[in-house]
Amino acid sequence: MTKYPPRRTRPCWSIAIPSSLISEAQSLREKTAKIGLIGRAAAIFRVDKIYVYREGEKSLQNQDLIIKILEYMECPQYLRKYLILRNKSLRYVGILPPLRTPHHPLKSERIMVRGREYREGIIIKWDSKRGKAIVDIGLDYPLVCEFNSSHVMKRVTVDVSAKKIIKREEVPIYWGYKVVRADSLLDAIKKSKAGLVIGTSRHGVFITTIISELKQKLNKALDLLVLFGGPKRGIYEIFREEGADPDRVCDYIVNFAPFQGTKTIRTEEAVLIVLSILNII
Repeated sequence: MTKYPPRRTRPCWSIAIPSSLISEAQSLREKTAKIGLIGRAAAIFRVDKIYVYREGEKSLQNQDLIIKILEYMECPQYLRKYLILRNKSLRYVGILPPLRTPHHPLKSERIMVRGREYREGIIIKWDSKRGKAIVDIGLDYPLVCEFNSSHVMKRVTVDVSAKKIIKREEVPIYWGYKVVRADSLLDAIKKSKAGLVIGTSRHGVFITTIISELKQKLNKALDLLVLFGGPKRGIYEIFREEGADPDRVCDYIVNFAPFQGTKTIRTEEAVLIVLSILNII
């Protein structure tokens, strides 16, 4: 049995998903549920960044919705009253599965790592005389922290034990994902600056034939980006429309479900399949 919460023991993992993910969903409720599966899968397998790239019809509208819902899921519940504005697109967020990641603690829960406690918070007041920030960290009382900025209503990561605001990356355990907007699949790759880029496709090489080689690459890579296609077009078609050669852009293009029993695999299903395999390599 592994200890919880898990320590940061590997490089940054990122995934790139298309805005067309929800293009075939008929209702806002169905779209919300699909997006929820992506957010939950990303959290389970400790994905650090989710790039949402524009693809297909209504690409901007769908992209906006995916980003809003993924960001809603990632935001700790006690901070949503500050950071999440009421919006019709969030009408069905009540059906979303809670992430229950380390940065989503219950009010009575303490996430301790080597004797230190960490929480997400928001600066609700700035004491200019003392140079202190008053931070709501979801407890009965706010925390007074040293901070050299007067940016009120800014979300921050807090080392509660030291009463200090720190960088998110300084937390030694998995601390949720960030959502990044990308104009295209190529733009997602460019923004990620990943050292290892893996495309997923039914036309790719079977994972069973390269698993040993891929394991070595994963152990050496500083950052990993996994690319997913949409419900109507795979990454080969998307890359060609963008004027790129997928075999040159990607280090590997892999079929993670050899001899699949269904004609198609949905993007949200592919994310679970791929991340679960990469997690054990």
